[in-house]
Amino acid sequence: LELKPILDSNEKIYDITVNSSGAWSVTKDASWVTLSSSGSNKGGNFTISIDNNLSSTKRTAQIVVKNEDLTKDNKVTLRIEQKGFVFDASCYYDIKFDALPSGKSYKINYESSADLKITKPSWLKCDDNGDGVIIVTAEDNINNAPRSGSIELSNSYTSDTKSFNVSQKEYEFSHSGSDSYSLESKSNSDIYIDITSTGSWSASSDASWLRVSPKRGKGNGTITVFAEENTEKQSRSSTVSIICKDNSDMKYQIVFNQKA
Repeated sequence: LELKPILDSNEKIYDITVNSSGAWSVTKDASWVTLSSSGSNKGGNFTISIDNNLSSTKRTAQIVVKNEDLTKDNKVTLRIEQKGFVFDASCYYDIKFDALPSGKSYKINYESSADLKITKPSWLKCDDNGDGVIIVTAEDNINNAPRSGSIELSNSYTSDTKSFNVSQKEYEFSHSGSDSYSLESKSNSDIYIDITSTGSWSASSDASWLRVSPKRGKGNGTITVFAEENTEKQSRSSTVSIICKDNSDMKYQIVFNQKA
């Protein structure tokens, strides 16, 4: 009789029927086996109860049912083998996500004799496919700070745990140069501003005399700002806004002041 290490209520009790015309006895050689009876004066039944095996080592036991009629040397031996408890997990790679993972996933392979419990940060998703594999994915990180956490696997019977560290890059969004520029009334040169960005962005001016090109982009890029000649007798100013498309709270406003 080969048994699993963890047995539910339906599996841990086995009914044995003894057909005997005389007295019989039953004995066992392991403490993790419980018998409901030690024997009877005639045929009957007894049950075998098995404790869960929380050790990683396989174990065996023998139950001997013996005919107590001295004129007959007759006995039946039932050998019980119970598997050791298994709890293990592994991932072949360090779990590291870009700010925008774009469908990237990792696999955690596991084996557990008991029901698995998964603890994780809210920005991670762990799908157990029921085949000993957990698929790990991450939400987009649209903040300009990296984040990290861990996935912890445990089970309902032992204190064993398996932990996997997870990290995700920050969303990059910055620009080169100054936050303000002073221009002569006759501005004859373009101003170039480099943009470093993980994702998409837009650039715009709030005045017609200050032109920006291109008005949108994705990833790293450069915008050109050109100011028309100021023919008025008073100075003027305009703002160029560079806004992250994935997170509108991430933006830069660059002020251009032009002399009269």
